[in-house]
Formats: sequence, C-alpha cells, structure tokens
Amino acid sequence: MQQSGEIIPASPRSRIGDLAIDDRRIRLLGYAVVLIVFFGLGTWAAIAPLASAAHAPGKIRVESNRKTVQHLEGGIVSSLPVRDGDFVEKDQIVMTLDDTQAKSQLEIVHGLYVVALAREARLAAQRDQMEQVD
Repeated sequence: MQQSGEIIPASPRSRIGDLAIDDRRIRLLGYAVVLIVFFGLGTWAAIAPLASAAHAPGKIRVESNRKTVQHLEGGIVSSLPVRDGDFVEKDQIVMTLDDTQAKSQLEIVHGLYVVALAREARLAAQRDQMEQVD
C-alpha cells in the first residue's frame, strides 16, 4: 500500500457523487408548509379585526371609600389637622409639609441664577470693551 496524500475509496466503485437520493418530494412538502404558514398568517393579519374590544358596563368606586394620602417625593410633616377615620370635605387641608428643604433648594438655585446674570453682564461688558460692568 502506497501513501501519497490522496484519499483512496474503500472500493473502487463507491463514489459519493454516484449516490442518488431522491429528496424532491420532501423539499416540495417543506416549501408547501412554509408557503401555507406565511400566506395564512399574512391573510389573518390583513383580515382580523384588531381594533375591537369587549364592552362591559360598570361603575368605579373607591374601596370602602378610603383613600391613602401620600406625597410624591416624601417630606417632613409639620402639621396634621385630621386624624385617621375623620371625614374630610373638598379642599380641606389634611396635611402640611415642612418647607425647609424646598426653601434651601430655592436659595441654591437663586444663587446660581445670580451668578449666571453676573457672568452675562461681565461678558457683555468685555464684548463691548467697557471698563466697568453695569
């Protein structure tokens, strides 16, 4: 037996290219299934009414007519003129929050605003070649 780097078949007559497989029926069946699914879903998407809804009459009411009162961001309660179980009227104050944090944030933002105004005045004076800032 001589080895020259080439592949030698098990028998001289067996070749892969000679193997005849008739898979035409299986391929046609696969194509038919894909086309039926594709066109079936496309037809359903075009015809199906998607803008419809189920209508049912009803009334909305608060469960046991109680509502929880909460602040969106939290805070410190400074006064609470009502107690649990009290009945309240429309526009009645039920809680007052401490405004210390809000005031301090307002002062910070106001300070930044004043600094921005001063910078704007300085730049305008520099642009106009003025000796003093107005």
